Formats: sequence, C-alpha cells, structure tokens
Amino acid sequence: MTRMDIKEFENRKRDLKKFKLMKINITSGSMEPVIKTGESAALVPVEGPLKPFDIIVFWNEGTLTCHFVWHINRSLNELNEKTIVTRSMALYEDLPFPENLILGKVVSHKISWGRKFFLRCKDF
Repeated sequence: MTRMDIKEFENRKRDLKKFKLMKINITSGSMEPVIKTGESAALVPVEGPLKPFDIIVFWNEGTLTCHFVWHINRSLNELNEKTIVTRSMALYEDLPFPENLILGKVVSHKISWGRKFFLRCKDF
C-alpha cells in the first residue's frame, strides 16, 4: 500500500474519524480474490469490537497494509491492552500489533462464509 510516517498515519486516522468514510486504493494482491489489486476499498473508523475475518487497514512499519483479522490477543495486565494478529488471503500471518495502529475497517468488501470455512479448515 502507501508509504507513510507515523505522523501522516495519525493525521489520516484523525480525518477518518472526522469524516467517517475514506477510500483507499489497494496496491498489492495479498487480499485477492476478495479485493483485487488496483481496486478501491471503503474504510470506516473501528467503533466496536473487531471480529475474526473483519478486513482492516493498519500501519505496518511505514506502510499501510490491508489484511483480515485472524485473532485478537487480550492482555492480562491492568490496562487490558489488545494485540491483533492478521493474515493475508495466502494465509501469511503478520506479527501481532497494537490496536492503535489500525486505520480503519473495510466495509466495501467482505469474506464470504464459504471462504471463511475454507480458511479455518486450512489452519488445522
């Protein structure tokens, strides 16, 4: 996706929260066939709990990445912090990252029930 520093990411996140909708262009094939390279995806702010298979865009070492939520790790510390584990459609698993690095949730595309079932079965 797009290269950006953390300050630019925070500005985009603030804009998304203010305007409630943002479109971004997907520049890689990591979510194909659900989201094709070159397609536009609509994002909204994350305003509730995330669920497995929600498609999100997050800041990943200077790059915006679009993958789906695979697992949410809940911390046992007093802050109850969460880390998110995501995957690409090729089942490449990303390292866990804190929730605050999520730009938004994709609402223009969904992973079908059949594909979710297939992805879960591949994990066993």
